[in-house]
Amino acid sequence: MSKGFKSENIIIAGDSAGGNLALSSIYKLREEEISLPAAVITLSSSTDLTEESKTFYENVETDAIASGGILWCVPAYLAGKDPYNPLISPLFGDLKNFPPLLLQVSKSEILYDHSTRLFDRAKKANVNVTLQEWDDMPHVFQLNDDKLPEARESLKNIGDFVKNVFKEE
Repeated sequence: MSKGFKSENIIIAGDSAGGNLALSSIYKLREEEISLPAAVITLSSSTDLTEESKTFYENVETDAIASGGILWCVPAYLAGKDPYNPLISPLFGDLKNFPPLLLQVSKSEILYDHSTRLFDRAKKANVNVTLQEWDDMPHVFQLNDDKLPEARESLKNIGDFVKNVFKEE
């Protein structure tokens, strides 16, 4: 926006921890009374660092990122900070007046219920939110569009979402 772009022409997107940052940035923008972007897109987003997520434990055997040390990363990242702070765990923030959200996730991911619980909370806050789920896909499968038809489908869905966001203006 400092370069002259209008917030209504911006969509913030992120995958995994980047999805967390995309969501957290909305809280920070609101706090600073800066105009919000037109929408937010998250792919396999981390939204809850409290370790209360059921799928964080239930899907350990079906998600490759669990074997990569993700379980020890959370306490290291928190460094004693409050995991319920919405700038750390966006799931716990006030979603009222949030921009439209597109959440994509695989049901086999440890972060699966991070997206489903955010979807439920966003719906209750009357946010225009879409949740798209896939079976048996790896974490951030969308990056494998050269190999996975599901990834190509998800990217098409993202394109459709973006077109619809800008059509509504």
